[in-house]
Amino acid sequence: LRHGPLAAEKSEWQRIESYSWTCRFVKIVVGPGDWLVWAVDSTGATYVRKNVTVECPAGSDWEHVPGVQGSEICISNSVVWACCSTGDVLWRNNVSPRNLVGDYWKRIPGKYAHVSVTPDNELWVIDHGGHLFVRETRIFEGSPIASAAGKDVSLEEWDVL
Repeated sequence: LRHGPLAAEKSEWQRIESYSWTCRFVKIVVGPGDWLVWAVDSTGATYVRKNVTVECPAGSDWEHVPGVQGSEICISNSVVWACCSTGDVLWRNNVSPRNLVGDYWKRIPGKYAHVSVTPDNELWVIDHGGHLFVRETRIFEGSPIASAAGKDVSLEEWDVL
């Protein structure tokens, strides 16, 4: 974590410990808000940083998020997405400032190699053939995520680009 102004000579780096001494993080993703930081270790296990706030940007500790071996993760305003080494793309249900881990993973159809998402849940993927796809996920009131983030993800059709 870097503290201070952007000028390198006036900034300071703070070391953040891993989940355990055997854990080696290989990817870190920060959400568009100021409260969500997720990481992937060398085995594909996923973790969320607890107690990240504007006042305490380093947070307190890591919590393992079970159920997926993610090769990539990305974060929108209301959803954490994972792309697994198997090609599965999943989203984490019910992630919120009060429930950083969420409740469970939900798979979407298809097999993909890479995933990215905009803050407003426009999901972009590249399949194993190198084809680019975009999917606008819609938000519906009254769904499981709506109570936590004010929105939910539906599984609309993909647009091939």
